[in-house]
Amino acid sequence: MDVLVGFTNGSFSLIRLTSTTRHTLMWTLPPPISSPLSCLLSMDVSNDGLADVLLGFENGTLSVYSFDINEDIPTLSFSHHQNEAIKGIACGVVNTPVFIIIFVVVEPYCEY
Repeated sequence: MDVLVGFTNGSFSLIRLTSTTRHTLMWTLPPPISSPLSCLLSMDVSNDGLADVLLGFENGTLSVYSFDINEDIPTLSFSHHQNEAIKGIACGVVNTPVFIIIFVVVEPYCEY
């Protein structure tokens, strides 16, 4: 079983659980921006058969990391910034199976 872990510094890792007492760190990526990571989701939003990693940040940035079939580590494929802190991400099909919609839950962003 693989577990995707996000950290408040914005970095994220993939950990493979090999048994109840053993695990292997597969990779860790540094934070793409200087903001705490508030939520993450893994889903194939690019329709390539491989799961993508969606990250939501406190400063309002949504980043999507995609896997290449020949690579084990995802790369940044999309990023968008808005002025509200992202608190949740969900994906789904609304009215046509061709388009996957990314839903983002936001609240006003405050500098600390």
